[in-house]
Amino acid sequence: MNRTEIEVAAPPEPKLPGSSWIGVVLFPVFAVTGLVLGFAYDMPWLITTSLAISFALLAVVAGTFLNRSGRAGKLHLEIDGGATRIGPAPAARWLPIVASSLAMLAIVTDIVLRLLGYFADENGLTFSVMIALVVGWGWLDGWYALKNPPGLKLTPSQLITIGNMGKETAFPWGQLSGPAKLQRGRLVIPVGKGETQVGANQIDSDPRLVASLLDAYRGKPARHAELADGRVVQRARSLTLR
Repeated sequence: MNRTEIEVAAPPEPKLPGSSWIGVVLFPVFAVTGLVLGFAYDMPWLITTSLAISFALLAVVAGTFLNRSGRAGKLHLEIDGGATRIGPAPAARWLPIVASSLAMLAIVTDIVLRLLGYFADENGLTFSVMIALVVGWGWLDGWYALKNPPGLKLTPSQLITIGNMGKETAFPWGQLSGPAKLQRGRLVIPVGKGETQVGANQIDSDPRLVASLLDAYRGKPARHAELADGRVVQRARSLTLR
């Protein structure tokens, strides 16, 4: 896969609204509090559970940092298989796999210790199994994201958004009905009378440049072939932020 970086002059990227960081801040605080309480009151089950949650959240927090760090004015394009992809940083793609594996190790240890009789809290095994299922879903989602990263795939005929579990949703270029806009940490793309969205934290390209790139091809079918043969790189070098 040919990954190319395009850089243009751009002001600093606007910060995400405070509401977007509530989960990123609060959930790690809860996880750390659980660890402290587990050690302080000799509750091993709380320690293992908090570890599992902490590792799972690591993928979200670290992934956001890796994708947003230093991306202002930068556009990363991956040309492969007759399409142009815009997705997360290479390192961010491995985070869900690594973090979910560590989380699963912690929660499986918890389940084994329960089965051996070390933890005797009522209904604790059911709770741990539920967490294991959630962590397993996260690992599976990370595996799909490794094979088919979230973000955008642009082909000569379609704009494709890629979400959880590698699910693709395709829209013909002719259905794009307006300029893409960055709203509350998401790139919103008008499609017909509705819209489709891409999480800005899931791509390591400046979302403002991504919006400009989409505008460069919206309503211009004569240019669409560029998305399959690499000429999109030259087009991207001429972009300006609107």
